[in-house]
Amino acid sequence: MQLVRPYVFALLLGVIAFNMAFAPFTQAVIAYDQLWGMALTAAAIGLPLWARRHAWGSGGHWVRLVAGILEMVLLICLLTLAFRVFDHITKANDIPLADDFLNSIDVAMGLDWMTYLSWVHAREWLHWPLIYTYLSHPGR
Repeated sequence: MQLVRPYVFALLLGVIAFNMAFAPFTQAVIAYDQLWGMALTAAAIGLPLWARRHAWGSGGHWVRLVAGILEMVLLICLLTLAFRVFDHITKANDIPLADDFLNSIDVAMGLDWMTYLSWVHAREWLHWPLIYTYLSHPGR
């Protein structure tokens, strides 16, 4: 691994393991069979990268370039896997997404959501990108 430190990958794997362990205690219904493809892709990329690091040495320019590209693809696969499951778990909880406690935290940090919403509402050029982003989520 040359671009991202190994502990970042270890942390991501820890998040994935936490998600998998926590999911049964929520109302989340996760289609694990759909996640296997991404997990196998990550393994198919990660194992050769690990082997390259331990057996091939530094390699030439093209070897380092291909390894760097594969490492970024691996990172994207693991991030997607981790946050996709985390997204389902957090949406399936009975915890309110807006309440007085959360509002007090926002106020303590200086966030005024009504001012923010008014600001966005006054700028019509922001409406389409925000709507598109919201509607493009695969869970919608």
